[in-house]
Amino acid sequence: MLLVKTRIGPSKIHGIGLFAAEFIPQGAEVWRFSAMIDRADDPTQDPSLHYAYTSKQTGRVILPGDDAKYINHSTSPNVGTRYETGVEEDINFALRDIKEGEELTIDYTTFAQEDTDF
Repeated sequence: MLLVKTRIGPSKIHGIGLFAAEFIPQGAEVWRFSAMIDRADDPTQDPSLHYAYTSKQTGRVILPGDDAKYINHSTSPNVGTRYETGVEEDINFALRDIKEGEELTIDYTTFAQEDTDF
């Protein structure tokens, strides 16, 4: 579930991207798994799996139910991943201040198993 205001738009990185619609301060939570919005299962033959990943935490296939699925990969991201005891899946947070209009990026290898196709 996205926890900050965002918008989608054309990305210079790849296809569609997710952009900050407000200033996001360093350390702010950007996304966290919510069973009410996001899917966590092992579906097959689902075309939406292009936006899914296999969780390092649980091994489940995670499909964000909101626009978080448009966060593109970067080796120098502005969003990071952390795990907390008692939290079902990863939490994404701002690694630095993110300006309004800036594309949100994350290093997919920090939360997705190696067999995830990205």
